[in-house]
Amino acid sequence: MELQDLVDEVSRVLGGPATLEDRALRLLAYAPHATPLDAVRQASILRREASPAVRRHFQRYGIDRAVAPVRIPADPEAGVLGRICVPVRQGSVIRGFLWVLDEGQEIDERRLRPLVERLAVLLAGEARDRAGQGRLVRDLLTGPEEARAAAGDRLVDLRLLVPGRHYQVAVAAPSAPLGEGAAALGWVGEDATALILREGETVAAGGIGGVRTQPHELAESWREARDAAEVARVVPSFRPVARWSELGVYRTLIRLRDADLRGAVAGPVRRLLDAGDLELIHTVETFLDRAGHVQESARELSIHRQTLYYRLEKVSRITGLDLDDGRARLELHLALKAAHLVDR
Repeated sequence: MELQDLVDEVSRVLGGPATLEDRALRLLAYAPHATPLDAVRQASILRREASPAVRRHFQRYGIDRAVAPVRIPADPEAGVLGRICVPVRQGSVIRGFLWVLDEGQEIDERRLRPLVERLAVLLAGEARDRAGQGRLVRDLLTGPEEARAAAGDRLVDLRLLVPGRHYQVAVAAPSAPLGEGAAALGWVGEDATALILREGETVAAGGIGGVRTQPHELAESWREARDAAEVARVVPSFRPVARWSELGVYRTLIRLRDADLRGAVAGPVRRLLDAGDLELIHTVETFLDRAGHVQESARELSIHRQTLYYRLEKVSRITGLDLDDGRARLELHLALKAAHLVDR
């Protein structure tokens, strides 16, 4: 039996529509609901995971330590119905949780036990599969050339990657869930989670590398994703998700050594930065970002055009650069972008 079949059977044994969640309270399977749902159950099905506040609420009842079903009382003020939590254990390890809204029914543990044991075995197997796939993804993205080729061939053999299709690698926080579908193909490293996405898919936050069509090329997409995430960390305008394809000049700057970046920031722009007038710096960077268009820049900054002219003249005095000269504008613009990355 598969997870869904077992959950349907559990629903019959428990006398109500059951849901199965993993240890982090991320939804794995659920039975059809004919009875009214509370906000917690609705959100779990729609978002496929419980919020941090919901996790804390249920953990207060000791579900992480439970060895038998736990009855959790209703909280009318919060709109939470009472429910029964059945820990899915394999020995001392909790693999997940079964939930059913509590309508005062008795639990037939004799009939329930073999179903829970079977669920634990399936969840343990899926955990081993994910770990094995994770090691392949790690080798594909970070290993030496020979290891990358072997990992790519194995992922193709498993039909997890298809040569010729468009994929891109995303980097997210280490705590990010691997999710479902293509995003389930990932690797959780010490400092980041890597996800292999189909083109057009995204993550909640982080960076996304360029599109590749061959597995052995995804290591470069991974590097791009990490660089994009680093740009987003220091340049707020790229948040919450920075795409390598949209970074512009930062694609070059992020790969320069710190010494090279400091060199780019030396000279005229250094005098501007040392002056410490953040309003002035923001003004000229906005002006340069708008290709020197005065009206658009003034609108973006919510200032009068004469105020903009005054500030730009002040920038010229401090830097010694003629902002009517295209080469001077390029020098200043590039240096201001490099300044975001210096000593990041």
